[in-house]
Amino acid sequence: MKIIQITFCLLAFIATFVSATINILFPSSKYYLVAGQTNEIMWTSEITDTLPFSIFLINANISDLKQFAVANNVDPRLGKKDVEIGANMNYTGFQLIFTDIGNINSIYATSETFEIKEAGTTPTAYSTPTPTPSPTASSAPSVTPKSSSNSIHNYGFGVLTLAALFAITLF
Repeated sequence: MKIIQITFCLLAFIATFVSATINILFPSSKYYLVAGQTNEIMWTSEITDTLPFSIFLINANISDLKQFAVANNVDPRLGKKDVEIGANMNYTGFQLIFTDIGNINSIYATSETFEIKEAGTTPTAYSTPTPTPSPTASSAPSVTPKSSSNSIHNYGFGVLTLAALFAITLF
């Protein structure tokens, strides 16, 4: 029994390190999509992320929506994908989820909450963030907080913690 528990803990620990890191850039709380036209979804991912994923549109405020598939078998190395948004989809509170193509419950990334504007609205253009200048040698060093992205890498620690708690309860 102990061998099974140790094996389970080790597998959970290893899964934490082989997780992909995908960050959804567009849309976001700053950038909306437009109903009734093609919209571009953009993300960044680690170069080692090669497993394709599906993209779903979700909105907790629309009970009939559930998960609306907008793309499948997307190559993470592309960094962008054009998707069609229906003409009557304008509303607030949307999110995109990137999932395993065979298991929608295995979520790789979740976007910020965004809005879909009505058809005919001028689309927003994504602007690449400007790098912050580095401090000079004479200035005091600063601590930069680590970004809190919506990626499966961030969920890895939770998996590890859950596995450890599970193992402790079995001992």
